[in-house]
Amino acid sequence: MQDSLKPIELCFASINANYKHLAKALVLPIIAYLTIVAFMLAEGTSITALWVLRFATLIPVTLIAVTTHRIILKGPDSVPTWGINRFGWREIKFTLSQYLVLIFLIPIYILFFIPYVGFLLGSVASAYFLGRMSLVFPSIAIENKFDFKDSWDATKNHKLMMFIVVAVFPFVLGMIGFMLGRIEGAAIVIHVITIITTVYIIAALSIAYQIVIEPEGVR
Repeated sequence: MQDSLKPIELCFASINANYKHLAKALVLPIIAYLTIVAFMLAEGTSITALWVLRFATLIPVTLIAVTTHRIILKGPDSVPTWGINRFGWREIKFTLSQYLVLIFLIPIYILFFIPYVGFLLGSVASAYFLGRMSLVFPSIAIENKFDFKDSWDATKNHKLMMFIVVAVFPFVLGMIGFMLGRIEGAAIVIHVITIITTVYIIAALSIAYQIVIEPEGVR
């Protein structure tokens, strides 16, 4: 169990060691994300505009994820000081892979329709499969040749660790935003906290990738 918590423990230490580089490299995509969110929260925004804006958030969120993975796994010199300034094939592949995961999970969604226990079964099954496939994301970020089957095979002895990284840890951090959501007028603050906690979740996935694929690099 202790080894399964190692990505959580090390992600805090890794972010603490790289916080200055992360702050500079992430400031522009975070500002872009929050600007888009501000338009989404504005009164009078049409349904069509909301869908366009939601799609637009994928660009800064992907840049945040790729940048964080690269700094945690390859060091601050792996990205420009003020972050990645173009949305290239690597970022497109990263985004498309997120949609592929959603497609892979479609058969599991049937579980949610089971009376009484459907939500629990569906959530656990989704988290399990997501954990087994999610190592493809840090691998894309650092441009390693690694597909979903590779991720599935590599995580066969790390199922609990991956479940904690993709489900338990995000749930615990998400409770902060949930509690703040009860405060009227705190919407933009919730998004600020959400994007910050997302960086920690991405960092934990980076550490999990390192533990599974590059254990000699884990400090």
